[in-house]
Amino acid sequence: MARRIPHDRAVNQESLERANAFLAAVASRAGEGELIDLSPAELGREIGVNEPLAAARAIRALLARRRLEAVDGRYRLLDPRPIEA
Repeated sequence: MARRIPHDRAVNQESLERANAFLAAVASRAGEGELIDLSPAELGREIGVNEPLAAARAIRALLARRRLEAVDGRYRLLDPRPIEA
């Protein structure tokens, strides 16, 4: 059985919190099914995430969990519920 390193759990928790912060930022601008025009980097700056790669990872996590949908360069809010660990 593989052992988990405590640092990995902290990194995963940080990623989860960042993705949920992005989701909250999107949900504050759009209702379920609505599109937003902000880029991941713009959203990130608004919530204090200045690293574009961190912003992109958070958005990818939301896309993979079907909280957001990419539509013609914009994002549609599909589900505003936070991601759970």
